[in-house]
Amino acid sequence: MSDDPQTPENNSEKSTARKAVKILGKANEARESVASVAETANNAFSAVKWIAIAVSLGLVIFVGSTVYKLVTAPARAVSNAAETVTDTVKSGASSVKDSTAEMIKRLVIKTPNQRALDTTAEAAFAAVTNMSATPPESLKTRVFWTANFGGHENKVCALSIKFGETDIPVFIAADNKGYATSKSLGSKNDRLIRIFIRADGDDIGLNTEWDNETGAWVMKWKANTIKKSLDDSDAAKRVMDVLGVAARECGHE
Repeated sequence: MSDDPQTPENNSEKSTARKAVKILGKANEARESVASVAETANNAFSAVKWIAIAVSLGLVIFVGSTVYKLVTAPARAVSNAAETVTDTVKSGASSVKDSTAEMIKRLVIKTPNQRALDTTAEAAFAAVTNMSATPPESLKTRVFWTANFGGHENKVCALSIKFGETDIPVFIAADNKGYATSKSLGSKNDRLIRIFIRADGDDIGLNTEWDNETGAWVMKWKANTIKKSLDDSDAAKRVMDVLGVAARECGHE
């Protein structure tokens, strides 16, 4: 008993193959019968023999052509279907790619001063990566770190920053694990700083990451951001403020 699933396509192919075998069998029998008659009458009717052979060969060629068409027709149908599916997949992939590009573009926060961002981000990244590893104090803190600071390696800097008239808790950490390979090779690639501002009733997730292609730092909203709680211009100011404080206070135990 076969373990292969019996799909309609498999059954159709097997049925076509069986028909082809039967047709070839009958053709072979006819050829042998004609050849036998011709061989018996060889001495008296040599002309009949050659006519019989010609008929036999013609019959085999005709049957072979018919079998070929029967066997290859499903293959052509499958090939055409495969081409159709491939075209559909390519179209869908293109749409997904375009949508992804738009989403990434939406998350980017334009900086009014690229040089200032690069300088401040470099200092902040050095500060948070040079921190001593400190395990979370509680299970709640561990869960919070895991959910918001991937690759932190227990290097999360807790700050209190005044935005306007209010001191707001802010947490910042680098993705040390993600940067490990590039760091070992002396590369600046794959550097990422995650910022989490714990505002009343509306936590804000922001990132600052090194763009490998442009060779500069870029500010972004957290990848899972659906609704922006600040204008991009205000978000840019928050990021610069946090990076500046982190550069001064993190990693200086």
